[in-house]
This record gives sequence, structure tokens and C-alpha cells, in this order.
Amino acid sequence: MATPFADDAVALWFPIDSFMGLRLKLAIVCSLAVVIPLLMVSIFISRQVSSRLREKSIQRLQAQGNAALSLYDKRLAQIQSAAETLADEIGGKSLLGTDGSSAAQTQSRAKLQDLLSGERDRLSLDFLIVGDPGGQVIARQNDSPGPGEAVTAPGKPNPIVDAVLAEGRRLDRTPVAACATEQAEFLSRMWLDKAAKVEGSQVDQALLIEVGAPIISSGQFLGIVFAGQMLNNYYVGRPGSGDLQTPLVTSIRHDLFSDSDDSGSVIAMGNTIIASSVFRNGAGEPILRGSKCDPSRRLETITEPIRSYEVCWQPITSLEGGGIAAIGVAVPLDQLTDGSTTVLLVLLVTAMFGAAVAAFAGFAFGEMLSSRLKVLTDAVTRMSAGELSTEVEDRPGPSGRNELLSRLSVIATLRRNPNSSGDGRESAAPNGSDEIGILAEHLEQLRASFRMAIERLRRR
Repeated sequence: MATPFADDAVALWFPIDSFMGLRLKLAIVCSLAVVIPLLMVSIFISRQVSSRLREKSIQRLQAQGNAALSLYDKRLAQIQSAAETLADEIGGKSLLGTDGSSAAQTQSRAKLQDLLSGERDRLSLDFLIVGDPGGQVIARQNDSPGPGEAVTAPGKPNPIVDAVLAEGRRLDRTPVAACATEQAEFLSRMWLDKAAKVEGSQVDQALLIEVGAPIISSGQFLGIVFAGQMLNNYYVGRPGSGDLQTPLVTSIRHDLFSDSDDSGSVIAMGNTIIASSVFRNGAGEPILRGSKCDPSRRLETITEPIRSYEVCWQPITSLEGGGIAAIGVAVPLDQLTDGSTTVLLVLLVTAMFGAAVAAFAGFAFGEMLSSRLKVLTDAVTRMSAGELSTEVEDRPGPSGRNELLSRLSVIATLRRNPNSSGDGRESAAPNGSDEIGILAEHLEQLRASFRMAIERLRRR
């Protein structure tokens, strides 16, 4: 039993079905027959392309991570060379000599203090200390040392300083460089405690590139040069700086992402990012600084309030060889899949264009069928009204009328001799060009039969 809802649905469908003529139906069917397979193929291809593009993007990101680690090693070598040169200059100028009057020694220490201040700015270092063979501070760039002040923080031996002191006693000039962490006491003494703070995190120490070089002159070990550059935060180089004008994350950004406004380098200590040269829209303050991370994963996604970034990490080791920090490159996550979006858009446009062409072809074909069927419908209407004098004609094309007349002549011959064809040979039943043509032939035969029957009745 039909329900009211079913009745309403049928009543709604019939007007729609009657409104949709043959032309529109064929256009819809043809467009769907084209667009559905194309859409399925487009989705499949876009997924494959997206996977390949992401794989290549990850490989490129990993290559950039390796390049960032190489730039860190290069910076380490630059600071190492700078400290070695400074140690040779101090030894060559005899600024640590103990001979002479007290006034001469005081003058030498003043020259040493001025030299350290100038070299710190020229090399863009964050601290520069000169110590004696026992590890006591002789001079430092920012202030006069206190009585008995040691190069390293109390109770915290520094492996770099210890290694340089041991080499100096053997008159070995080889400098020692590595990455190290410094606590609050040392940072405060070097006036770096405020600069080392990372907003939004509990970081109370700093990560530094540190280098020590022995000062050796005339076969004597006179002391050490201990220098470093802090990796926390982000800042521009000091005016007048040379090769070491910018800190590490800045130089990596300039070298690897000069054509990108929103990619850059990051440095992590523990599970916190302490330095970043990644900007939002290429301006403002750097972002991701203070964000939590997991450098042990080597490849991770970090999300900030507006955007997500894919980060590739490389470990930074201490002098002993253990992992002390990590350096990485960060690229917006959407940049890794931008190509797939373009490919999908192109495929969708292609699918829509194909659907439009198919719909036009279906509409044109429906127009041809509709016109042919209309001719037959008019013929049947005339026949039902008793008008049997007009022949039934199908017009499949420009030559349709001639073809139809030729077939009708064959029909007339067959009526006279069913076993022969127009050329005297036996022939099978005529075949139309298509079903509509066959229907037209049958209607014409019916019309002719009706007319002959009526004429026979009239003669009787």
C-alpha cells in the first residue's frame, strides 16, 4: 500500500521527469558518465602525487637539516680560528709578561683589556676571557675580574678549559672547541643572564659555542683565551662585525632560506626551542621560540597558534661526544603539500571541462534523436486522424531522405515479390540505419498497408 510520502514523491517525480526532455537527460547522463570516472581518477592521482611530493619535500628538508649542521660546524671552526689568532696576538705582544715594574704590568693589562673589548665586538662574541696557567682570570672583555676569580664557575669544571690547560702545559697550541651549557652564575658574571632568558619557558641556562686556545710565547705557557658565542634567542650582529656578524640561526636562514619569508632555523636545548629565525609572514618577532619539542624524533610537526611547521633535527654533541642540544630547520607544513593541491585543482578543472564537453555532446545527440522522434510522433498522429497520404520520413542526417526513399523502394519490391530483392536476388528483411530508422520503415509499411486496405474496401 502506497504511503502519503511515496505518493508525494511520485507526484513530484513525474513533473520533473516530464520537464526533463530527452536532450537534458542525455546531457546529464553523458556528463555523469565522464565526470564520475574522472573524479575518481583525479583523487587517486592527486593522492599519489601528494605522497611523492611530500616524500621529496621531506628529503629536501632532511638535506637542509644536514646543511644546517654543517653550518654549525663551520661556525665552530670560525670561532676556533679567531680564538687561536687572538691567543697568538696576545703572546706576540707580550701582554701577559710578568717582567718589569708594577706600572708596566698594569699598562699591559690595560692594553689587554682594550684588546679584548675590541675583539669581542669585531668577532661578535658574547664573552672573551684571558686566564693564567692556573685557570684564574687575568682579564675579561666586560669588566675587571675580581680577586681570585676563576675562568670556570665554582664547582662546575669546564672540559674545554681543562683540556686547554692540559695541552698548554705540554706546549701544544691546538685550540679546543665544542658546544657547552653555562649556568646562571657564569652568565651573570658575563652580563648574559638577561639575554639568555627565553620567554614562556623555564630555561635558566644558556647554550654556547665555546672555544679555548693556549697562549704560548718563547716556549712558555702563559695562559688561555676562553671565548664563546651564545645560541639562545635571536639577535642581529653587532655593528662593525666581520665574518661572524650574525648568530648561528640567522646565518643559516640567510644561506638556506634566502627566497622564503617564513622558513628558518631553530635550536633546542632539552625539550625547549631556545633560538629561532622563523618569522610569521617574514616580519615581526621570530616564532617557535619557547615551544616544546622532541629532537630525538629527528622529524616532527610543531604547531603554533596560527600555523604548523615541519622540523628536521640534527644533534649537537658536547666535547665528550654526548648529545647536548639539537639544531634544526623549520618549514611551514602547508608548503610541503602545495604541489598536490595544484595538481588536484588541475585535475578537477580537467574533469569539469570533460563533463561540459560530454554534456554538450549528449545534448546535441539528444537534439538529433528528439527531432527524429518528433517526426515519427507527428506521423503517428496524422495516421490516427486518418491522414494516410503523407509518407513517414526519418531524417537521420543530410542524406537521410535519399536513404529512406531507397529503402522504401526495396520495401515496395519485397511486397510484390517477398523472395526477391530489387536487383533480382533474394534478400532478407531490410535493416534501418538504427532502431529509429527501422521504426520509421515499419510505420511507413503500416501506413501503406492501411492505405491499400482502405482503397480495396472502397473498390468493393
